[in-house]
Amino acid sequence: MLEIYKSMESGPLQELSLKTLERGAWINIVDPTPYELKVVSNLTEVEPDFLRSALDDEERSHTDVEDNSVMILTNVPVVRESESYDTLPLAIILTEDYIITVCLEETPVMSEFNERTAKLFRTFKKTRFLFQILYKSATFYLRYLRQISKTSDEIEDRLRHSMKNFAFAGAAEGSDLFQCGAAFQRRGAGETDAAAHDAHDAEHPENL
Repeated sequence: MLEIYKSMESGPLQELSLKTLERGAWINIVDPTPYELKVVSNLTEVEPDFLRSALDDEERSHTDVEDNSVMILTNVPVVRESESYDTLPLAIILTEDYIITVCLEETPVMSEFNERTAKLFRTFKKTRFLFQILYKSATFYLRYLRQISKTSDEIEDRLRHSMKNFAFAGAAEGSDLFQCGAAFQRRGAGETDAAAHDAHDAEHPENL
C-alpha cells in the first residue's frame, strides 16, 4: 500500500498520487510491492536498499546516510492477539524534498498521523515530523509497558492467592495427619501396655 499526503498551509492533509507528487509530501509505504519500491526509488532518488531495510523484521535500529538522504531505522511497538506485544522495523527516510516511511504493517504509531490530527504536524517540516514519530513511538512503548506491568501484577496476585490456598490446604491436611498419628500412637501405646500386662500375667499365674 502506498499513500502520499501533503500538509496544506491551512492545516488539512491533501492526498496526492505518484503522478501529482509535490515537494514537501509524505510518502507512506506499507507492505510494498517490488514495483512500488522501484517507482518510489526512481521518483525520489532514494537508494532501493533504504526502502527495503524495514522489510526485514530482524533488522536492528540504526541510522544511515547516502548522498542526500538520511535513513533512520527504528522499531515501533505493536499489539498482537491475546495481549501479545511485538515490535516492527520502521524506516524513516529524509530527503531534500520528501519524508518517506516504510513498514511491513500498519502500526498504531503511524496511524496517529491522519486527517483528524493533521493540524498537529506538517509533512514539509521533515525534521519536526521525524521527532513527532519517534515521540509517538516512545509514548506507545510506555503505554504497553504499563499494561504489561498491570498484567504481571494481576498474575502475581493470583499466584500468591493460589499459594496461600495451597498452604492452607496443606496445613489442614498436615493437621489431620498429625491427629491420625497421635491417635495411632495412643492406640499403639495401649496395645503395648496390654501386651506387657498379658506377659506379666503369664509369668506370674499365681496372681490370676
